[in-house]
Amino acid sequence: MKKIAILGASFPQRRLVEQAKRMSIETHVFAWDKGNIVKDIADYCYPISTLDKEAILEKCLEIKIDGILTVGSDIAVDTVNYVADKLSLVGNSMDTSMICRDKHLMRSSFKTNGIPSIKFQLIKTEKDLEKTDLKYPFMVKATDRSGSRGVTRVNNLEEAKVAFKEALEVSLNKKVIIEEYFEGVQYSMEMISQNNKHYFAGITEEFYTGPPYFVEKAHVVPGRIDEKLLLKAINLTKDTLTALKFENGASHTELRINENNEFCIIEVAGRMGGDFRAEMVENAYSYNYLEDTIKIALGIGIEKVKNVPVQFSFVKWILNKADKELLNDLSSYNILDKNIYGEINESEIQSSEFRMGYVLGTSKSFPNIVLNKK
Repeated sequence: MKKIAILGASFPQRRLVEQAKRMSIETHVFAWDKGNIVKDIADYCYPISTLDKEAILEKCLEIKIDGILTVGSDIAVDTVNYVADKLSLVGNSMDTSMICRDKHLMRSSFKTNGIPSIKFQLIKTEKDLEKTDLKYPFMVKATDRSGSRGVTRVNNLEEAKVAFKEALEVSLNKKVIIEEYFEGVQYSMEMISQNNKHYFAGITEEFYTGPPYFVEKAHVVPGRIDEKLLLKAINLTKDTLTALKFENGASHTELRINENNEFCIIEVAGRMGGDFRAEMVENAYSYNYLEDTIKIALGIGIEKVKNVPVQFSFVKWILNKADKELLNDLSSYNILDKNIYGEINESEIQSSEFRMGYVLGTSKSFPNIVLNKK
């Protein structure tokens, strides 16, 4: 029986464990006991931080694992690739891992490789903000966080100084970047790669709250996009992954397209996207994204992915009372799951960790619920 190490124990990793067990693979999960929701289904769990590379490496040597991976977790990616490198397992280089975790290094790589992106600047002090030649409004971001944490659009120097302090506080590496604000429709390209060959798994149209915080409020797969623009987006994403030397596994690339059909790569996550991405891709395209991700980690060849959407799949996040009221009439949709896990209030939500619930479903036509319409 093959043995696989899985880093993290939240909802995305639970789905990963479930898929591995369907494939008769022995699962070894590394995560703290607090918040661990896979203990009841995983074969083995170890209360070790996903950041503790050496401890996980030592245990994986003892177990004699055949593969290691994570989904939906940026902070675990470095450890996955570190262990894979030390044990000669399938993964990506530590350089690629580091670039995909640091927005400043990523933007620099885009610039070096001619990937369409935007002006940016690393900010070390408030004085750097005073001297920048970027025009307002622009974005302030912690370089190493996800889920909208430490991300703010600012309109003037006073707002920029406040946002800088907030981003610096949540940043793990204590680095902050500012970048031009690129207006446009945002998509994410869900891809899967094996031996530096990149395959399109699906396209998500992403919906956000307005400025200043841009919290994800809904996603739809497949996104509404012209066929020619989709082909261009796929090819651009492949070029971007090649430039970053991303070779194996699932990836999540965010991009925007403006009214002039100009592209801008926002960022690349060197792992599968969160927010029910695996479920939505499978529901929309009848493609088992998790299965191929596991196969790649185990060194098993996958067939060329040829995805044609069969329906829309969506997640609508509950952010306020108006969102909750939409749940009163869901008769137009095939609801797969819904959950209210936080108290509904009208205070402004600053990151995805403060969302209050969700509804996950499918529909034959575009789901207006994501636009707050019945």
